[in-house]
Amino acid sequence: MTKKLPLYAGFSKVDITPAEPVGLELWGMPRIYPGAQGVLDPIEARACYLECGKNKFLMIVCDICLVDVIAPHHEEAIKQLSRMFSIRPKNIWIVSTHSHSSVGETTGKTPTPFMNKVFSRYLVSLIPKLVQAGSEAVRGKVRVQIGHGRTEITGVAASRRVKISDGTVITGWGDGPSAPPGTKIVGRGVHDPDLGVILFKNMRGRPVGAILNYNSHIHTYPNPYFSAELAGYTCRLLEKKLKGLTAVYTNGALGDVSLCANSKPFPQDPEKWTRTYLEGMKRMSRILVNGALRAVRGMAFEQKAAMCLEEKRLPIAPWLTKETRLPHTCYKPGAKEVLSGVSINGLALVGQVEEMFVEFALQLKKASPFKSTFVVGMNGPRNFYLPTTPAWEEGGYEPGFDLKPGSFEQATGEAIALLKRMHGKIQ
Repeated sequence: MTKKLPLYAGFSKVDITPAEPVGLELWGMPRIYPGAQGVLDPIEARACYLECGKNKFLMIVCDICLVDVIAPHHEEAIKQLSRMFSIRPKNIWIVSTHSHSSVGETTGKTPTPFMNKVFSRYLVSLIPKLVQAGSEAVRGKVRVQIGHGRTEITGVAASRRVKISDGTVITGWGDGPSAPPGTKIVGRGVHDPDLGVILFKNMRGRPVGAILNYNSHIHTYPNPYFSAELAGYTCRLLEKKLKGLTAVYTNGALGDVSLCANSKPFPQDPEKWTRTYLEGMKRMSRILVNGALRAVRGMAFEQKAAMCLEEKRLPIAPWLTKETRLPHTCYKPGAKEVLSGVSINGLALVGQVEEMFVEFALQLKKASPFKSTFVVGMNGPRNFYLPTTPAWEEGGYEPGFDLKPGSFEQATGEAIALLKRMHGKIQ
């Protein structure tokens, strides 16, 4: 068995809200709003650093929709952090929470030269902020004990793919899809109800940091302001409940799930829409935080750890050619699917870059040799939906985003193999 060593952890958070927010495109909703009207709540970069013996791992989770939006600037931040703290670049993860109320490329119908300049200035300003978040986490490390667990959550997320009576599948957001006239909803896709929780305490038993993991898109109805959406509201509420702690929210396999808003949108009344948005954020963050506190009460903590870091790159072939590809997709020839893993004792995190269907997380948990296995989605600068082969056959919104049928099963098999390699190395 691998000798267990002391575990160190550090956490930080840095505000990355644009200094010039008004008019910037809100990623994920340019068809609704021509640009942001201001800031509803701060968007942040939250970092977690782990060190065990010679193993070093740094994860920076940003309240942005896609890492692609800030590429290649994120690579410069990784290079600087790697040189500063002797961390291997592949062990530095820059992850997005997939907030749609965050900065996006100026891809709207009428991007002005002025707004292009504002967006460029924001990207340049982001590099030192990402470096700051990583640096503060590394320099703030303390010796910790680690606990992990999960609890079931209801009333927050569900599958957004529903089957209707004519045999087709449709996708819905918010309060759910409406069946076309003459049809009715006859079934809904699968969902994973588990909220994963990792808690780090110092050697005096005081919480210093937490990682929450939940398989869902984090946004409800759009709002015209910058917002960290459910990730930010959940982290800030947990920090109020557990004083002195810094929380990090990671989205899991989110390609076919959405939040249950339980409310109707008001597109003609932005103020009422924003109030509805806030009510939804507060309600769902309370559910998640109460669940996290339940999970913490049942945790056992370990003071020493065996840690392992792994990475696997595999080619995923495109489904469409350059000429037939949908205009919003971004497949790069020669690009590879990147699967990353970090394990500590009975815990494993698997990072991947796509919007995987939730079946990815379910299959990994079932096959994993670890007690707790959580998927960290949106880990890197690519982003495609990666549906199961049955979903390709059913149709709907998500299939057809560049990656060919069978890619999901290929990635799932490789991720399970990665988990087994990590487990073999620490046993």
